[in-house]
Amino acid sequence: MSGGSAATLGWMGAGLIALVLCGCVTPHNEVPAVSMIDSNALGLTPEPLAPVVPEWWRAFGDPQLDQLVVDAGRNSPSLDQTLARLRLARAQNQAIDAADQPRFSVDADATWQRFSENYYIPPPFGGHTYWVGQAAANLNWDLDFWGHQAALISNWFSSVVLPASIPRST
Repeated sequence: MSGGSAATLGWMGAGLIALVLCGCVTPHNEVPAVSMIDSNALGLTPEPLAPVVPEWWRAFGDPQLDQLVVDAGRNSPSLDQTLARLRLARAQNQAIDAADQPRFSVDADATWQRFSENYYIPPPFGGHTYWVGQAAANLNWDLDFWGHQAALISNWFSSVVLPASIPRST
């Protein structure tokens, strides 16, 4: 062995021994000091709080704040309108997502049919009546190579607004 190889092996051996010895070290077992916080210090007293006045903002005496609150109440949708808007948005999202998924359909048909003896079907089939059955299985998957579906989703996100058909609260 050359001197460089022996030195490298020596360093590698020392590193391996250090690594093995590090695995033998156990961490100091310290129990965290936890103390209970007094509920009164947090404001969790058993006395009931005073009820909030329905028009609490009027106590500030600011006409601009009064107008903002009145406008917000007049122009904001009710809970039912908001839920209808959310259901509409979810339905649109599901419709757009469904276009990205593979679709599979199965169709079958059976017909009692009389074959004409004067047509292209030769005897013994021509001139007689038979059951004609057909079955089909279809697999369809629209791959979005040119970003059409991505553009639809982007347009959908930008157009999720309350439709005119859903009245606003007054």
